Amino acid sequence: VRLLAVIFGVSYSFAAFFASFAAEFAARRADVSLVFGLSGLIYFVLGAGGGMLSDRFGPRVVCCAGMLIIALGLAGGSVAGSMMAVYAAWGVGIGIGIALVYTPAIACVQPWFSQRRGLAAGIASAGIGAGTVVVPLLATAAIDLWDWRGAMRAVAVGVLVCGLGAAWWLRRA
Repeated sequence: VRLLAVIFGVSYSFAAFFASFAAEFAARRADVSLVFGLSGLIYFVLGAGGGMLSDRFGPRVVCCAGMLIIALGLAGGSVAGSMMAVYAAWGVGIGIGIALVYTPAIACVQPWFSQRRGLAAGIASAGIGAGTVVVPLLATAAIDLWDWRGAMRAVAVGVLVCGLGAAWWLRRA
């Protein structure tokens, strides 16, 4: 649950940073929106690759790597000097990180259950909804406290603490 909350919370916290990106880089709405679209494209297209890597190396290794990449994407975005840097850090970096976590995190749940596998997967998937509500609100509060660059660094630390901590406990059934 926590892994999915972290990755989708980070993804959807993009909305909290939208106005800051537009103002900082004098970017059009379409140019800023491309960041979110690029990230989503990457994590959904490469998600199958995350699953294959998990089958080969185990979910812990792959999800920990994904969380590190997400944190690096956020840290890189916090020092971005242009929209191109934001495309690379958030769009590509966070997209790849989520791709490494999403499929293994979902696939890791069901083998632990011989009955009610659908319920178990549903509970795990509830993290998506929880993350998309909580993390953007936290990001907005952090922007108010520290500006958008400080907020991105704070979210990166949150990914390392919460996301990496949760990923560390994953193992195959």
